[in-house]
Amino acid sequence: MPDLELVAKAIAVYKKRWAIEEVHRQMKQSMRWENMRLGSYQGPKNLNALMALALFFIYRSKKYIAKFTAKFPKMINYKKEDLPIPKEFISYRIAEVISECIKFIVQYKRKLSLAELINPHQMKIRLV
Repeated sequence: MPDLELVAKAIAVYKKRWAIEEVHRQMKQSMRWENMRLGSYQGPKNLNALMALALFFIYRSKKYIAKFTAKFPKMINYKKEDLPIPKEFISYRIAEVISECIKFIVQYKRKLSLAELINPHQMKIRLV
């Protein structure tokens, strides 16, 4: 393989890796995971998997973006002229919407029950 092709391939791989890092950074910041304190590592792993699935599902439903922006106009669609923009930057704005929804349903600061202390790999989500 010529050096030029090898360099082009390395750059393409690095761009993909950078995109993955960018998604994780966005999720950590928008979900405020830096301040999360849980008893086990399993909890953040479960939450990360849930958020990744939610983002994947919504991102794959591009045909519903117009309906989605109508439901959350202040977070997704800042002006009428911005209607095509969510298609390009949808992951950031979807992460904002999901984090706002999670604020209302998840409570992290609570004491663990006896069952949770016995089984540390169990993460309970308590509705507020």
